Amino acid sequence: MPKMTSGKLKTMSNFLIVLRFFLIFTTAVSFNSHADLTASEVNTVLAAHNNVRSTVSPTAANMTRLVWDQNLAAVAQNYANQCNFAHNANRNANYAALSPNTGQVGENIFVTTQGRAQALNGSGSAVALWAAEAVDYTFATNSCGAGKVCGHYTQVVWANTLRVGCGITQCPSIIGLPSTFNNGQLVICNYNPAGNFIGQSPYIAGTPGSQCPAGLPNVVDGLCSPAASAAQTATVPGLPWLGAGVLGLCLMAMMIKLSGKGKVKI
Repeated sequence: MPKMTSGKLKTMSNFLIVLRFFLIFTTAVSFNSHADLTASEVNTVLAAHNNVRSTVSPTAANMTRLVWDQNLAAVAQNYANQCNFAHNANRNANYAALSPNTGQVGENIFVTTQGRAQALNGSGSAVALWAAEAVDYTFATNSCGAGKVCGHYTQVVWANTLRVGCGITQCPSIIGLPSTFNNGQLVICNYNPAGNFIGQSPYIAGTPGSQCPAGLPNVVDGLCSPAASAAQTATVPGLPWLGAGVLGLCLMAMMIKLSGKGKVKI
């Protein structure tokens, strides 16, 4: 067997270091990017939430604009994958393990036998049907009608909630539901900070944006939003993988440079 020169050994060592870094990085990206909504679906679901929040009646003085939280989405997606029509009792701990944000995590759950697109967008979507509970909610008394459910709606319009993240899974069968829901779409949205605290109204009634919390001085579409210089943007699925792809190209260039001959051997 021919001996390797010190230069070749150094090149091989550098190559292995780069390869190891790349594998570690892509593993981390995979862990942080497993919310299953596409970028377009994220925008649709986020816009639907904020549209409901900007059109509440009576109008809200302190309603904040929600931003997408990829960690909330990861928690939601992981739990949706279990196909269980019950609340995730571990969602606070799950989120705390991923995010520096504090506070409890709220959760809305929805199932439909319609397709994925219908579950996320349109009049029969999860957000639309949660919002439809508004007809059974009376703001003046902060109560639901007799025998009615409106807690999904109040979570969607909870003013102090700042972040949302959702997941969706088509389930062959769903724990807790009859077989008529087999192959249904299970949608879970998580919220932070959580809403629906007993004895508290979801928001303060008044002129839109007239009582915005500190740090959210701008009013856009009636929603309290961050200053332009500190505006938050949604982190959507796909972008981390784009970053991984760019890094991969950079690492490839590094490998080519390290080879000394502009070639990569497999």
